Amino acid sequence: MGLVKIKFLNEDYLSLAEGKTTIDDFIAGLFTTSANYHEILTQLNNYHSDEDGAPVVPAFEVSEITYRPVDLTGQVRFAYHVDFTFACADKRATTDHFETSNFTIDPEESLLSLFVHDKISRDTYEEF
Repeated sequence: MGLVKIKFLNEDYLSLAEGKTTIDDFIAGLFTTSANYHEILTQLNNYHSDEDGAPVVPAFEVSEITYRPVDLTGQVRFAYHVDFTFACADKRATTDHFETSNFTIDPEESLLSLFVHDKISRDTYEEF
């Protein structure tokens, strides 16, 4: 599982906790900084790295956010496409993807932890 740890300012969290800002704006402020954006992008690329065709995720958007302030957890749904280049066949392809990742907010550490999940894979041994 890819873990992205994102620091935030205490005042930004207080604004969220007091209802002065929405979770969408809070997340957008964290995910759009260059370093955080590229770390998330790296994790999404890692998610597809075992696929054929030299997959590349060039960009992503957040399409939906759910948040449970009671336990400081939520989910982020990423919308993105994967570009494939099959050099031997001189073909290119693009597929659209939507992946949901969980996150937790730790106000004491001023830290949002985003968990970009791994692919579910099965060994043929598990089939029997």
